[in-house]
Amino acid sequence: MEDLVSCEKCKREWDGFAQCPCGIGDYDSESDNEGNIEDIQKIIMNLHTYLFINNKKIDKEINNYILNELIIIFNYIS
Repeated sequence: MEDLVSCEKCKREWDGFAQCPCGIGDYDSESDNEGNIEDIQKIIMNLHTYLFINNKKIDKEINNYILNELIIIFNYIS
C-alpha cells in the first residue's frame, strides 16, 4: 500500500502528490501575488505529476482534458 500523507490542518489523508484541497484558496490577500503564482505553479505541477503517475487509473479522455486545462492555467499565470 502507498504511504499516505496527513494534512496538518484538516487531518485528511491522501497520496501526497497534490496540495490538500483544504489549503487551496487560503492565500493571504495582503501577500504579494508573486508568491501566490509560485504556489499555484507548484499545485499545477503536483497535479500534473499525479495524473502522469495514475494515468492508467483515470479515463484517458478525462486525463487529457485535465492536463490541457492545467497547461492553459500554467501558461496564463506564467
